[in-house]
Amino acid sequence: IFQGKKTLPLKDVWLYEDHIYGYYSSEKSNRRSRQFEGHIWVTDDASLRPDINGKIAVSLENIKKIEVYDLRKGLTVLSTTGLILGSGTVAVFLFTILAGIYIFSCPSVYVYNGEEYVFTGEIYSGATFPPVERHDYLPLPGISEAEGTYRLKIANEDPEIDHTNLAELMVFDHPENTDVLVDKYGQVHTIKEPVAPETAVNLDDIPVDELVRSKDDTYYVGYDYSGDRIWDGVVLSFPRPDNADTAKLILRAKNSMWLDYAYSHFLDQFGEVYTVWYEEQKKAPASEMEQWQREQGIVLSVYVERHGEWEYADSFNVIGPKAGKDVVLPVDLTGVDAGRVRVKLEGGILFWEIDYAAMDFTPDEPVVQKRVQLESAVDQHGEDVANRLLTDDGLYYDQPRIGDEAVLSFVVPLEAPGLERTVILHTKGYYEIIKDPSGKPDMAFLYSMEEPGAFTRYSKEYFQELVSTLYKKE
Repeated sequence: IFQGKKTLPLKDVWLYEDHIYGYYSSEKSNRRSRQFEGHIWVTDDASLRPDINGKIAVSLENIKKIEVYDLRKGLTVLSTTGLILGSGTVAVFLFTILAGIYIFSCPSVYVYNGEEYVFTGEIYSGATFPPVERHDYLPLPGISEAEGTYRLKIANEDPEIDHTNLAELMVFDHPENTDVLVDKYGQVHTIKEPVAPETAVNLDDIPVDELVRSKDDTYYVGYDYSGDRIWDGVVLSFPRPDNADTAKLILRAKNSMWLDYAYSHFLDQFGEVYTVWYEEQKKAPASEMEQWQREQGIVLSVYVERHGEWEYADSFNVIGPKAGKDVVLPVDLTGVDAGRVRVKLEGGILFWEIDYAAMDFTPDEPVVQKRVQLESAVDQHGEDVANRLLTDDGLYYDQPRIGDEAVLSFVVPLEAPGLERTVILHTKGYYEIIKDPSGKPDMAFLYSMEEPGAFTRYSKEYFQELVSTLYKKE
């Protein structure tokens, strides 16, 4: 706990009603033995005086900010403020810290910034079967030229097998004060005049404006997991310029670590038939898998209000839990009321975290674009695997073990004078989650997961069950 310049270590933390409780720990923390550490900032008037047994109580009203810090990666993986802090939100943070719910994800990308490799994001998240192998477009804002090359590292850090089909750079030179993003369809968009939402509320109509107005790594992570509702999200209202027929919806978002955990637990329910089921999924139509992800709130659905009704427009692909990512989707404004655009972002409860939302009504402008192929790709054994990554074909760079990694090098193209540069990593691939569950499968339960919203409801109920262990009676 942080209060001004004061730091107070706590252990044996639990929740009760509207307070966090814990015991003062005078012992030196062994940080190397843990992956996650929770940081809580409280107001100056919060009482942190331990009772006779060393117990400390902190009211949720006195919490200014709360974070989960990944000690191994050296980065914040969860963050929100006291602006919208209910016991459900706190439970998400405490469970992440105490249970270590980070289970699996997708290939990690590190860029060389001129001094060291720094973690930047993940690629083709959610593509866990061959039929849903997909393209991914990851902005690389921290990459710097080193000896005439751009360098990055693709690493397997989780219990999975990564299969990367293609890796290339998309390099854009563009005017100052303009950003460039590539949507999931590979279309290039310029972001020149992003407009913040006039209002932003969650599905309980609670204002979340301050959480989504700027890119500050302070996320809307959800509020209340009680009750019957299984969906969560944000409703955004933007001023619509006259004669604007299209717009670009821009987000900085990521998935929760809870989604990874819940999905992993769901896969465990297949028991001894998991391998057979997985092999069958390799032959399933991609359209069925994509529909299931949308019906379960795994992807983030976008709805536009037209004539007073919400109409489904599109969805953002799974991003992964390790880092926020800037993403964009075009929005057709046909049938939208004049003067205002209302958009609803909706996913499964506890599945998505949103840092920033904006809308740009300016037309896309021409930019200087260059596609840069690999010069080399050297794995941890010194083998050049570039030939497996040059084109979208049947050759894959496979990473079957944790610790497998390759350093990719690209020749830096000449920069157009007077313009700024944006670099985006374009990849294509999929990954397999390594599981070896045992026991007889609960077939009735598994078949029930075919119903829309069933996995989302199961995830919520499972979360409630586990989080109940964080609550104690006073």
